[in-house]
Amino acid sequence: MPTEDKLQEFPVHTLPEKVQAIVDDLHKDSNYPRSHIAAALFFAFASAIGRSCVCRFREGWITPPNLYMALVGSPGSYKTHALNFAIEPLAERDQISLSQYARELKAYKSTPTDRRGDMPEPRQRVMRDFTMEAVVKILSSNRNGICVCADELKSWLCSFDKYRKGGGDKENWLSLFTGGYITVNRKSQDEIDSVKHPFVSVIGTIQPGIIPQVFASDLENGFLSRMLFVYDPDDGEAIKWNDDEDLPSMAMERWLAFIGPAMDMGDSYNFNQKDNACYEFEKDAKSLLVSWQNLMEEESAENKGPYHIALLRKIETYIIRFSLIFQLMEDVDTEHTDNRRIKCSAATKAVMLAAYFMGNLVYTYDLVQAGKSVPIDKYMAFYDALPSEFTTQQALAIGHVMHLSKATIYRYLDVNCHDPYIEKLRHGHYRKKYQ
Repeated sequence: MPTEDKLQEFPVHTLPEKVQAIVDDLHKDSNYPRSHIAAALFFAFASAIGRSCVCRFREGWITPPNLYMALVGSPGSYKTHALNFAIEPLAERDQISLSQYARELKAYKSTPTDRRGDMPEPRQRVMRDFTMEAVVKILSSNRNGICVCADELKSWLCSFDKYRKGGGDKENWLSLFTGGYITVNRKSQDEIDSVKHPFVSVIGTIQPGIIPQVFASDLENGFLSRMLFVYDPDDGEAIKWNDDEDLPSMAMERWLAFIGPAMDMGDSYNFNQKDNACYEFEKDAKSLLVSWQNLMEEESAENKGPYHIALLRKIETYIIRFSLIFQLMEDVDTEHTDNRRIKCSAATKAVMLAAYFMGNLVYTYDLVQAGKSVPIDKYMAFYDALPSEFTTQQALAIGHVMHLSKATIYRYLDVNCHDPYIEKLRHGHYRKKYQ
């Protein structure tokens, strides 16, 4: 079972000083967990940008900054408050846009048919309805993208295929993560909605005790590893009120001032403009990420095992997106939003954030795996069936006969020098300590 001392705080120091100050104030004045508010602000900023800015790491590898994020905390830990604060500027702009749409639609309908122009379309950034049909419908008129907010992430995860006989919702969400072309048949089956290069981010809150239940089937399909888990290291400690004199909070005003330029960039997005704000990596920034990736791959292959490598591959996808978001934050902070170059400073912060989320992802994987633990008698039967010395492939073959999953076997073989039953001789080769 994973232990709490593995959990670290979100690296708040990587954010611009103006954003750090907001995190500090909300933590001090309102008891918002620092990790949750920092991550939620990071998410909201990326969602405000949407597809208006993308980055190219190499030829054929172009990605926008969409994120799938889970704020993990016990009931009453203020995680929902942190999420709502971060998203509020986007939601408020939605209200303005939708009110304008209502007026335009009314005027459109009152105009004689032969004098009508194009039918107005609703502009919306934040969705609470996360059925696939609703998501694709809104995407079709909001090409800069949307963010789906699920106050309880469990409701999103458990909604997959709820209203569809043929299934496929989880596969569609996997496709949305990569920005792949998505097509959905309407419930009536009379129409087909499709979106090319969709941008969808997802954020929600979840309790740690629910994680093993809702992700139990996602250890090997890649869905769990696409989630960015944000834990509060201080979750469970006393939350004390203070009786300091109330002062007007300027946190929202400062957050509006910071995220406003990002929302403006998103509003001005022209989907038909092919070269729209594509950021390129400066040479030293790209070299930094290449060095990081090579080192992490080597360490995982040598010491961690295939399950760790599989988790790392998703973080490798995210680190490119992190670099873009950090660079855009720097550009907004310095008012140089036409830079279109990702510098080494942004890549360095992305490496720090990738390390943080990789640690949380491994922790979560262990949490889910522990929830699916194999009975000890079956483990011992597997141990007895192993030869004195064996390879990974031999263990997999024996495990297959005993109906143990590959993930279970790899976890079993992820040993260290203190393991009481197995010692690792070299890569892929093991010896039983007791015959």
